[in-house]
Amino acid sequence: STCRYITRLKLTERQLTLVHALIKIFTEITDFQQASSRILRQFCKVLSFQYGEVWLPSESGERLTLAVTFCASDLILSDDWIATTRTTTFEIGEGLPGVVWKTRQPQYCENLAEETIFTRQTLWRNAELWNAYGIPIRENKACIGVLTLFTRDRFSNNQALLNAFEAVGDVIGQSIRRQRSEAALARSARKFRDTFENAAVGMAHVALDGRWLQVNQRLCQITGYDEDELRQRTFQQIAHPDDLDTDLASREQLLTGKISQFQMEKRYIRKDGQSIWVNLTVSLSRDAKDMPAFFIVIVEDITEKKLAAEELRQAVRRREEFLAMLSHELRNPLNAIRTAARVLSTQGMEPSVEARSREIIGRQTTQMTRLLDDLMDVARSSQNKIERRRERLDLCKLVEESVEATQDFAQERDIEIDVDCPGEPLSVQGDSTRLQQVVCNLLTNAVKYSPPGERVLIRLGREDNQAVISVKDNGVGISTNMLEQVFELFVQSENELARSTGGMGVGLTLVRTLVELHGGSVVARSEGPGHGSE
Repeated sequence: STCRYITRLKLTERQLTLVHALIKIFTEITDFQQASSRILRQFCKVLSFQYGEVWLPSESGERLTLAVTFCASDLILSDDWIATTRTTTFEIGEGLPGVVWKTRQPQYCENLAEETIFTRQTLWRNAELWNAYGIPIRENKACIGVLTLFTRDRFSNNQALLNAFEAVGDVIGQSIRRQRSEAALARSARKFRDTFENAAVGMAHVALDGRWLQVNQRLCQITGYDEDELRQRTFQQIAHPDDLDTDLASREQLLTGKISQFQMEKRYIRKDGQSIWVNLTVSLSRDAKDMPAFFIVIVEDITEKKLAAEELRQAVRRREEFLAMLSHELRNPLNAIRTAARVLSTQGMEPSVEARSREIIGRQTTQMTRLLDDLMDVARSSQNKIERRRERLDLCKLVEESVEATQDFAQERDIEIDVDCPGEPLSVQGDSTRLQQVVCNLLTNAVKYSPPGERVLIRLGREDNQAVISVKDNGVGISTNMLEQVFELFVQSENELARSTGGMGVGLTLVRTLVELHGGSVVARSEGPGHGSE
């Protein structure tokens, strides 16, 4: 009885020593396959086994394959042993490893040479290894590996030792499970960190009081602040004042549980003072006690989308205005032509009335022709189909001809056109028809937007190697925000007087197109409404 007590005491001591050694191994090595060699060594060293093996399931999960072996220094293994062992695999229930794998219970073999269920009897007999233990490594009741230990000592089955082996195997399984959980958690954290840092949108964790807790690089690019600068601020400090109340109200609904997330378009004020539009998505993270912890914020810069949408709205508006103006511009001359035609159909009219009616038809037809020609030219320019016939021509003569062509229109509106040309010819290479069209459109535009009794000045000069044509009036002028837009298609001044003069907003567009086709450029200048333009 005393001897048995001492044996159990030694076994307990060895078990504790082994468990301590295994824990130390797992704190140093997190991968089981890397740790298996040291685990096996500790088993054999602490419990005095001469030989040991670790068996792991194959990739298919159908057989056990040898992962690692341990051999004591006083055990000499033959080449045949080594070759046979390296190529041996076990099906479930086959050999000592297969039986342990099947039953998921520790197994004991008292005499390897006589047990027919186990394989490799000749090898065991030649090495004088008689006893063997098989130990399952269990994770969540599944057997994920088998340790087999062999000894030369002859002793009968020891249930206490089997129980100890089973306990130690479970310790290994628990360590593996913990390591896999930690590895999965680390992978998840790494994946989140990579997603967070490399996201194409701004991402952040924001404290309940608005402080930026964690921000990614994209958010820094959007706001213009670096990470440290943002974390010293709150989202309230960079939000546009007009959008802040809506944002705060939505966050309050998140905190009270009325909504699970919200999305809104708002503006941020960048570090450089620029206002930008962002699409903001906000949700709430809660702690283990289900209490609000922090806001999860996704920020997408939509400034360009907003600008594009605004440009599209403006284009649609200009198109609708153009269609309305086109209807007006066509209706007026058609009404005049119809009225004149009705008069001409009257019998016995006075010659003066007949002449006047014919004059009206001719003038209105000319106006409609010019209008349609401009529209056709704009269409051609958008398709790069405007034809040019280059020739050597005198701009002074071209300006005089353009003034003469516009004179009737100017006289109707009581506008005088003054011409300032150099005393000598100014020759250029160009299409005389297209350049005269440019000058006529500029003069017509100046006359149209000038009140009766005013004067329009057209000046021709030379700057370096370029000819410069300037048309200046004292009319309604152009607001600053319109100066860069007056050459866009269908754009007209918002001035009421300018609106009343008609036109469809294609003349200056055509001017720019034709001038650029000749390698030149065109600009508009004005000191504002009521101060004329040039």
